[in-house]
Amino acid sequence: MWKPTFLCIIFLCIYSVASAQYPSYKYRFGLQCSPTINWMSTNDKRIVSGGSKAGFRFGFIAEYYFSKSYSVTGGLGFFFNQGGTLKYNNAGNYWPNITTLPDSLRLGATPIAAGSTINYHLNILNCHLDSK
Repeated sequence: MWKPTFLCIIFLCIYSVASAQYPSYKYRFGLQCSPTINWMSTNDKRIVSGGSKAGFRFGFIAEYYFSKSYSVTGGLGFFFNQGGTLKYNNAGNYWPNITTLPDSLRLGATPIAAGSTINYHLNILNCHLDSK
């Protein structure tokens, strides 16, 4: 008796969610937040990836339904604490043609010492426009 009752309740819950996919409104707004995991790598064999980094995403979403089955969706997302760590095994000038480097990275013939680790912290702004 318990099993059929439980299955009926599950079916009704799924059916109520499925029937909610047909909106009776023209506009819908929402917030989105989620954790992210990211890492950095390179195709230079002298540089090694230093592992992954946990971050966070926060965003705003808006939808406009112009018919029962179609909508336009747009949003703005902010990614915080993105990036990763790269370890430079060999000393050298990895950016010889860049003139906007700080003096601390351009001094001497080998601005990056062997075994140096650079931790990259990136904040990203994402804008999107989609159709459904």
